[in-house]
Amino acid sequence: MLIYLASPYLHHDYVWRASRAGKAQDALVRLTAMGFVVFSPVALSALLVGWGSRPWDDPWWYEWSMAFLGKADEVWVLMLDGWLESKGVQDEIAKARELGKPVWYLDPETSEVRNEP
Repeated sequence: MLIYLASPYLHHDYVWRASRAGKAQDALVRLTAMGFVVFSPVALSALLVGWGSRPWDDPWWYEWSMAFLGKADEVWVLMLDGWLESKGVQDEIAKARELGKPVWYLDPETSEVRNEP
């Protein structure tokens, strides 16, 4: 089973983006250590942006993320500050539902997973 880990990233402040990417990376490490197969677009794209791949605000990232979401079996939402307001996360949830994929919600503090926020 492949899990797509949705989490907020975009913000005008670099410190917020870096913090969100770090928390997505932490969650990715924890879930992988537990034996889950997880793809986190935020964890990977932050690395790629840092290496000069594309700017953090390039609309291309949306299509890139959605291509991976289409391959995933489930979508898990990392409920970081701002996830409810994040257009990207809300688009990911909507796309998952449109494709009939289960959506689960992951508490970043406790690692509890539930089927509603």
